[in-house]
Amino acid sequence: MAKATYRQRIDGKVFEVGDTLPALGSLRFVSGGYGQIAEIEGNSADISKLPTDVKQGSQAYILDTKKVYKFDEANTQWREQ
Repeated sequence: MAKATYRQRIDGKVFEVGDTLPALGSLRFVSGGYGQIAEIEGNSADISKLPTDVKQGSQAYILDTKKVYKFDEANTQWREQ
């Protein structure tokens, strides 16, 4: 499990230095990160773990199904394209 190296907010929860960050399974940030426009990739088993603390324009590429999800910031949801 990854530990926070600085104080950060992820999906509405504050993590202090040393706190254990949420597990994302196979998901990984390709570019950007929490609180930013992000590109994420991973497997379909971890779609439920997609972070919602990202900005409009974020995309997730699901490698095993070849599906693309885009983040709808107004509704705080990932939508399949």
